[in-house]
Amino acid sequence: WNNGKLLDNVSEVINGDTIINTLTLPQLSRHHLYQQFTCQAANSDLSMPIVSSVTLDLSFPPEGVSILSSNEALSDTESYSLVCESRGSRPAAVITWFKNGHMLTDTKTQVLSDGNVTRSTLHIHPNKKDNGAILLCRADNPKLPGSAIEDVRNLTIYYTPKLNIKVGLNIDIMDIKEGDDVYLECKSQANPGVYNVKWFRNGDVLIHNQSTGVIQSNQSLVLQKVTKVFSGIYTCQATNIEGTGDSNAVKLNVKFLPICVTGQKYVYGGSRHEEVNIMCQVESYPPAVQFRWALNTSMEVTDVPKTRSSSIRSTSTLSYTPHDQKDFGTMMCWAMNELGQQEKPCYYQIVPAGVPESVSNCSVTLNNSALGGAVEVECESGYGGGIRQSFTLEVHSLSSNASLAQIQQQDEPYFTVSGLKPGTEFKILVYAENSQGRSRPSSFSLHTPIDVAERQTSANIVSAQYMLFTSPVFQILLGVVVALVICCVVLLILLKMRSGKRRSTRDIQGPIETQVVYDKVDTNVKSCGDAGFVKEGLASPDIILVTPDKMNMSDKDMFQQYISAKEASIYINPGSLHNSDPITHEESDRLLQESHMYSIVSHNHKPSPVLQTSLGGSDSISNYGHLTPSASSITSSLRSGSIFSSSSGHGSSCTVALHPDFQPQDYGCESSALTPLVIPMSPMTPRTRESSV
Repeated sequence: WNNGKLLDNVSEVINGDTIINTLTLPQLSRHHLYQQFTCQAANSDLSMPIVSSVTLDLSFPPEGVSILSSNEALSDTESYSLVCESRGSRPAAVITWFKNGHMLTDTKTQVLSDGNVTRSTLHIHPNKKDNGAILLCRADNPKLPGSAIEDVRNLTIYYTPKLNIKVGLNIDIMDIKEGDDVYLECKSQANPGVYNVKWFRNGDVLIHNQSTGVIQSNQSLVLQKVTKVFSGIYTCQATNIEGTGDSNAVKLNVKFLPICVTGQKYVYGGSRHEEVNIMCQVESYPPAVQFRWALNTSMEVTDVPKTRSSSIRSTSTLSYTPHDQKDFGTMMCWAMNELGQQEKPCYYQIVPAGVPESVSNCSVTLNNSALGGAVEVECESGYGGGIRQSFTLEVHSLSSNASLAQIQQQDEPYFTVSGLKPGTEFKILVYAENSQGRSRPSSFSLHTPIDVAERQTSANIVSAQYMLFTSPVFQILLGVVVALVICCVVLLILLKMRSGKRRSTRDIQGPIETQVVYDKVDTNVKSCGDAGFVKEGLASPDIILVTPDKMNMSDKDMFQQYISAKEASIYINPGSLHNSDPITHEESDRLLQESHMYSIVSHNHKPSPVLQTSLGGSDSISNYGHLTPSASSITSSLRSGSIFSSSSGHGSSCTVALHPDFQPQDYGCESSALTPLVIPMSPMTPRTRESSV
C-alpha cells in the first residue's frame, strides 16, 4: 500500500506457514523521497490485520553547477571573490575549485535550503600569468560515484605593461663607433595593448627628428650615424589602461678618437732657463692611453722626448724649459686610444713671460647684509703675461693719499672691503702682478654712504612726520586741540577778571579776616570712605573776606545778606575771637543750633585762640581726631591751620581732623546723615590756593 493505494497483493508460500510478498519499484525518482510503503497481513475476517511500514530516503546527484560571477576581465592590482553554486544534491554537494588543473584551497562553503543548495566562494589575487588560465568549479555527491558536474571559465587578466629593450640583430651594443647605426626595440607584455610609447636618453625625452638622426616608429628607435653626443642611458616607457610601465636601461657608449677639452689654458709664459708645466687635456672613449708632444717653431717641428711628460687618465703634463729664443713657439699634443691617434692636435703657445695686463670693468656693490656694511669690488682680469698672476686691492685716503688698507695675493680680482668709515670718499687701486712685475693700476673713487641704520632712521622719521601731518586723524585731533586751547584761554581771561576783583577787595585798608561758609546738609548717608566730605554734585563752598566796612555788621545781618544772595550757604563771623576771651556771640550760638548747621571750622592768624561755646544736645568738637562725645560745652585750643567738625545730635556722630596740608589724619563715621563741609583758609599759612579748595 502507498498513500491508500494497493500496489501488490500477490503472496508466495514458503515452508508451509511462511508467506512472503515482494514489492518491486521499477524506477525511483525524486518524488519517491520520503514516500511511505505499508505491508498488511491478515488470515481471517475475524481478526485485525497486522501492518508494517517503511519510508524511503534517497540520495540525488547535483542537478546543476555554475560560476555566478560576471565574466569580466580582472586586474592584477585587485583582489576578487568568485562564487560557484550547486543545486539538487542529496546530501549536500562538495564543491572544488581548480585553475589549470591545480586545486585552489582559499575557499569558503555555505549550505542553503535544507541542503539542496551549496555555495562556495573563492578568494583570488590574479597576476599576469593567470591571463588565459582555465578556472573550473566542480560539484560532486560523495555517495554517488560518477555524479560530479563542472562549470568552466577562461580568465582574462589586465596588467600594466612589462617592457624590455632589445638591441637589433647583428648589433654589438658594447662596440658602437662614431658613424654606426643603432636599432633598439621596446618589447612589451601588456593586456590590453600599450599606447603612447616614449624613448628617453639620460632621463630626457627623445623627439623624433630625422635630420638629427633620431627616428621613432611604433615601438622602435633608430639612431643614425651616431656621434659621442649619442652616448647615454636609454629607456622606454609605455602606457595602457592599467598604468604606465618602464623598461630596463640600456647603456650606449659611442667610441671616438681623442679630442681636445675646451676651456683649458692654451697660452703659457716662461723665462729662459725656467721650467714651464704644460697640461694637455683630452676627451675620448675609451680613455687615452698614450700621448705625443712636439714643438713647432718658426723653423721646424721637433718631437719632445716622452721622458719629459707624464700622464694620468686623459691628462698629460709636459715639463719644458726654454733656453733661448728659438725654444719659444707652439707646443702640439696628440692623444691615442684603441681607435687610434686623434686627428687634430691640441695647440699651446709658449711665449716669453711678461708683465700682466691691467684689470678692467671694475664694479662696486654695497653689501648691506654684512656686519657693519661691506663694499664688494669685482673686476675682469686681463692677460697674465703667460704665467700665474695674482691681484691686489689698495684703499687710499682721497684727501691725503695715504694707504689705509691692502688685500693681496687674490687668485681672482674679487675683493670684499669692510670697516670703511661711512660718508667718506676713498681712492681704490686694483692691479695684477706676476713674477715679471706689476700691471698699471686701475683706480676709481668710492664714496661710502652714511650708516644704513642712520639713513633708515632718518627716512623713517621723515616718512612718519609726513604721514602724521597728512593724516586725516591728525588733522581732526589738531582741530580739537586748537578748540581746547581757545576755551582754556577764554577761561583764563575770565579767571583773571575775577581775580582782579578779589585783589581790589584786598586793597581796602584794614585787617582782613577769613570767614567760613557752611553748605546745606546732605541728607544722603555717607560712607566712611568719604571721610566726611561733601559728595560730588553739592554746591561749592564760598569764602567771604570780611573787610572793615563790614566789621560793624551784626552776624545776623551778614548772614541774612549772604543767604539771600546764595541759597544753601550760611555765614559765621568768628571775628570776635580773642586770645583769652570766650565767644559770647549770641547770633553765632543761635546759628549753630539751626538744623542745617552741623560743623564749625576756624582759622585765625592770632596765636592760640580759645573757643568756648554751647553746642547743645550731644554735639561735640574734635581736635586732631580727638573725639569728646556727649559734651554740651567744651573748651578746645585752636591753632592756626586746625580743622574741627561736629555732627548734630541725633544719635549719630562723625568726626574729621586734618593737618594744615589737608591730608586726613584720622576719621570715623557711623551712618551719619550729616556731612561736614570743611574749608580751611589761613592768611598766616597760605599753603592752599582757592582752586584747591
